[in-house]
Amino acid sequence: MWGIGTDTACLMCPGGNESRDHLFAMCSFSRYVFATVMRKICLFPEALTWQDQLQWVIRAWSGSSDKAKAGRLLWRLSLNYIWREMNIRQYGSKHVCSPVQIVKKIKDERILIAQNNQSMLSIGQKFIE
Repeated sequence: MWGIGTDTACLMCPGGNESRDHLFAMCSFSRYVFATVMRKICLFPEALTWQDQLQWVIRAWSGSSDKAKAGRLLWRLSLNYIWREMNIRQYGSKHVCSPVQIVKKIKDERILIAQNNQSMLSIGQKFIE
């Protein structure tokens, strides 16, 4: 549109063009993060479009149960860290993280949240290693 050549290849995995659906639903990097972080709560569906994933989250984790709260928290943390990592790579940082390192960061942040919020402490103990 503006005459600027941009590379549309995914920065997170080999294969696929960068898009919201790819980054959050089809990218092997993101699928690993979601599957690993969510495994204690549920079997997180793979290969959904962004819209399908969003609808699944709304159906699966509505309400105020500990499982629903934990699911929403972990899903949001996963989205946040995947997006951050994509931006780090896009803007040329030489320090990039593997999916395993992203999962560790998510678990570490969950621990900090739990330490500062008593109601999240029990959720963390039940659902996250």
